[in-house]
Amino acid sequence: MNHMRGVTLVHQCQEHLLEVMRSLPECLPGGDGRPQNELASAAGFLVAGDRRDTWFVGALLGRLEGQGKVEALLPAGRGSKRFRLRNQG
Repeated sequence: MNHMRGVTLVHQCQEHLLEVMRSLPECLPGGDGRPQNELASAAGFLVAGDRRDTWFVGALLGRLEGQGKVEALLPAGRGSKRFRLRNQG
């Protein structure tokens, strides 16, 4: 029972993050994307106030990337990796 609740919570967090990304023009397909720390803040996932918050969002983004819903963009130079939604055509 607890396992299924955890799975459900992770799914709800992923869906919430996707919803937030859909509301940000930079995160739409073809956009410049946003760094995961900005996505953590926009989604309200800043709980600990340190790197643990972005670790959680990074884990969600990794799962979403594996599912083909999100893509990571590697900027030229020393910028942070950015994320945007994949075109689901």
